[in-house]
Amino acid sequence: MPAQKVSLIVQATLGGIDTLSQSKEHRLQYNIDQSVIFQHARRLIRCIVDCQAHVGDSVAVRNALSLVRSLGARVWDDSPLYLQQLAGIGPVIVRKLMNANIRTVEDLEATDAARIERTLSKNPPYGLNLLKQLKEFPRLAVAVKAIGDPVS
Repeated sequence: MPAQKVSLIVQATLGGIDTLSQSKEHRLQYNIDQSVIFQHARRLIRCIVDCQAHVGDSVAVRNALSLVRSLGARVWDDSPLYLQQLAGIGPVIVRKLMNANIRTVEDLEATDAARIERTLSKNPPYGLNLLKQLKEFPRLAVAVKAIGDPVS
C-alpha cells in the first residue's frame, strides 16, 4: 500500500472526516484498508517506543505513546472528538458541546447536568447519566519524582 494512501487514511480517521458519502464498495475497501493500517501501525509504534526507551529519548517515547493512544481511540488525543469514546456521543453531540465551549472530558465533567441537557436538547436524567459515565472514564496520569543528585 502506498505511503500516501496510508497517511491519508490515518489522517482522515484521526481527524474524524466523514466517509459515509462513499459508495458501498469503496466504503468496504476503505474499512478493510483502515483495519490493516491500524493493526500494523500500533505494533510498529510500540516497537518505536521500546527502541527509543532503550536509547533514552523521552520526548520520542512520549510522542509515540500519545500516537498509540490516538490510534487506539481512532481520534487525535487533544481533539474534542475524543469525547466520542463515551457511549451515546457522536459527531453531532460533539459539535453541540464544542459550541457550548465544552471541549474536553474535564470540561464536560465540570459542567452541571442541567446545562448538559439544555445544550444537547435532552431530557433528564441524561445529564446525570452522562456525568455518572464520566466517573468511570479512564484517566491517565504520570508523576515523576527526582531522587538523588541532579545530572548535568
